[in-house]
Amino acid sequence: MAPKWLSRSKPVSTRIRNYGVTKRKPASAKAYTACRSLQSPKAVIDFLGLSYSQAGAEYARLMGGRSATRQSVYKALSAKRISDDWLEVLGQLISNRLTRLCGETIGITIVQNSPMHVVPWRYCDDCGSMYAIDRPDVKRCRR
Repeated sequence: MAPKWLSRSKPVSTRIRNYGVTKRKPASAKAYTACRSLQSPKAVIDFLGLSYSQAGAEYARLMGGRSATRQSVYKALSAKRISDDWLEVLGQLISNRLTRLCGETIGITIVQNSPMHVVPWRYCDDCGSMYAIDRPDVKRCRR
């Protein structure tokens, strides 16, 4: 005779059908979770997978001029107040990376508090204006 727990259980086909298929996370959730962890310039460099010399080359590419050395990049990013040029370069690099990861245009604002705040922005599906992604599952602006 079969045990009691076996006779009460549902057939395998029913159990499999009841389990939901995991949904793909929206782009806003990916961008939000990625930006929450970026609280320092070092965390941004690690997220992008760049060395200090590569970051100096990207700075020169985006801002024009000569490539910055590793030492000057380290000094600039570990200073108490980071220059606006470096914040713009880091924001552009994060934006490019998240746009590739999410498949849609993501803008970035970096606020230099302690810790540093990285805020992702996205275009609204309804009205087309940019809005801040301040929660993981935001799909449109609040209008």
